[in-house]
Amino acid sequence: MEEGITDVIETINDSQLDISELMAEANLPAEATGSGRLEHITDARLMCSKPVRGTAHTIGSHCLTNIIFNKEEALLLLDTGASCSIVGEKYLEKFQPRYKDQLMPLKFTSFRGCGGKLNPIGIIETNIIFPHIKGSVRIQCEFVVMKEAPQYFILGSDFLTLYGIDIVNSREKYFTIGNDNKSKKFPIIKKNHITVVEKLQMPEKLQEAFSESNLNRNLDNSQVEDLKNVISKNKKAFAFGERM
Repeated sequence: MEEGITDVIETINDSQLDISELMAEANLPAEATGSGRLEHITDARLMCSKPVRGTAHTIGSHCLTNIIFNKEEALLLLDTGASCSIVGEKYLEKFQPRYKDQLMPLKFTSFRGCGGKLNPIGIIETNIIFPHIKGSVRIQCEFVVMKEAPQYFILGSDFLTLYGIDIVNSREKYFTIGNDNKSKKFPIIKKNHITVVEKLQMPEKLQEAFSESNLNRNLDNSQVEDLKNVISKNKKAFAFGERM
């Protein structure tokens, strides 16, 4: 019996199989065949209040978050629809004025966005930090520098896939980074959201209180964020002494 187990282990080692990869492939979602009759259909549960008919297009939000780049706070968009990560030259110059000294050449020179053809300048390799009160996470990535781009970094599916960054759309919108950081919820920012610096300066007990709180399910994401902002900025009105 032991010899049989040893043979199996040696076979796996010889073929250089990745056990975690095999397990992941075994749990892939079922594929629809497009034939046959659909059965057991259930209605998906709403995670927040249903918008007025014809206004659903107004409640969506970009997946923007705060990052630390060159020791400064910057904005980054998590964009699963972008095949590569990009940044505009004017936005990059704010944080790294001499970035052109570090540019790498492009292998592909044809890029297109929603606004049409984009004009790339080169590639910059850099580190960015996702701040978190329970331990920040740094990743190394490459951005294609574009002449035309929004005023933030865009992390595309290239590095979202490499680092296993998953965006969760539930009662609160957040993202996680890789298997080692699944317990950490990195926030998607909105208007009037607490800045990353304020969040890091916030007492840990208040952070824990937010994570354990049972807020009204009828509140939408923006209302939840507004409520957290009010509690944070007026914490003395809601607790005292060691509970603050």
